[in-house]
Amino acid sequence: MNNKVEIKNLNGTTVVSSREVAANFEKQHKHVLEKIVELIDAIQPAENPARYFIASEYKDSKGEMRKEYLCTRDGFSLLAMGFTGPKAIEWKLKYIEAFNMMEAEMRKAPLTDRPGEIAKLINALSSVMQKNDSAPVDVARNAQLICEQYGIRLIDGFVRVPNYEQIGLLQG
Repeated sequence: MNNKVEIKNLNGTTVVSSREVAANFEKQHKHVLEKIVELIDAIQPAENPARYFIASEYKDSKGEMRKEYLCTRDGFSLLAMGFTGPKAIEWKLKYIEAFNMMEAEMRKAPLTDRPGEIAKLINALSSVMQKNDSAPVDVARNAQLICEQYGIRLIDGFVRVPNYEQIGLLQG
């Protein structure tokens, strides 16, 4: 049993492999696969099981392709609910922590790193806000928020609140 939980980002979805679950909960992978298939059969009439378990393959030590499932956070939760005992509790807590850390990292990551796309986004926002008679300072504030989201540092004073707004805030 290793002490590290390996959670991955699969196109914006946090997943863990059924092999990882089997190893960490000290179960045979074939038994974990059987349990996942049971859960898929139970889920299928009500919803799409791919929200919980994504069919996948891996290459084993002999170079042969083998079946595995990638469990989403919700899929892992469904699967792990059936595991009991002190070790199971310990690993459930570690998985929850690992899922939370991965999802926090994914939220930090910018959606794009292309300055041209960011500029287009700011221009589109500016255009819509101007058509809606938004104050220039509001347009600038929203542009600043977009830049902050993508880790772009703006010059000090980029958004300057006009004096009339400052006075209004103090009096109101």
